[in-house]
Amino acid sequence: MSNLLRAGFVRYLKNPLAVITAVASLVIGLLGGRNAVYTIDDVYLIALFIAFAAFISLLVGREHGEGGFRNKAIAGYTKGQIFFSEWLLHTVFCLCLLLLFLVGFAPLAHEVLSPVPARVLALIALCFVCMTVAVVTLLCVLSMLVSSRAVSAILSVLLVIGLLFASYKIEEALSTPQYYYISHYDEQNELVWEEQKESPLYVDGAARTFLTHLNYTIPLGQSEPLIQCIGVWNYDVSWIDEHSCSHLKIVKFFPLYSLGLTVTIGGIGYAIFRRRDLR
Repeated sequence: MSNLLRAGFVRYLKNPLAVITAVASLVIGLLGGRNAVYTIDDVYLIALFIAFAAFISLLVGREHGEGGFRNKAIAGYTKGQIFFSEWLLHTVFCLCLLLLFLVGFAPLAHEVLSPVPARVLALIALCFVCMTVAVVTLLCVLSMLVSSRAVSAILSVLLVIGLLFASYKIEEALSTPQYYYISHYDEQNELVWEEQKESPLYVDGAARTFLTHLNYTIPLGQSEPLIQCIGVWNYDVSWIDEHSCSHLKIVKFFPLYSLGLTVTIGGIGYAIFRRRDLR
């Protein structure tokens, strides 16, 4: 499989799309760092993942269109070697793009990052790395299974947007308060009494547990707690430490969520890919 990886890296270096995506990642990081106030705006993370989606889908689509996968199979490589070499190539390259993003972001966002303890920053960085691997796995599997480059590109971008929308809707459902109050006033507009009622939109019990774990499994569902971990140290930090911050009790498990999603999606994608005829 080393020959596949070597040929793949050469293919990357010769493709102008790789240079464009690298420059885009750096620019997105610079914009994100310049506009960081108290914390990070996740719109720049979404833009980075959309760049990943376009890059992966177009390169894999080109392999489909030019018969690259078929030629590799004819040369004696197994479908497993073809699948995992593509996944590894895209994962390594996108992690390099993430590094470029951070190189552009970190110096300009120094005031936002400096109050955060080094151990917390290291944990957040690890979570973003694992999140990136999970996103790349989703995009790579989709691109490997959809042979049309145009369709794959559209679906990949829609997948990133859909993950964002799903995480927002789940977060909205989980943020709904259990009770709401109805105030009653007299003719002089003075408060007489308040009536407490339970909200029908409040999610409780097993459904709340399921949605919470689902939100943390969705890669973009992890971004909000990670961003809050940075933001909380940019307000009143007199009462905050690494043990009292509630977000840290959650985010330390995010790499496990990302690993579980990566293994599950990768396994399902491989099982489907190995049964397909390569054209």
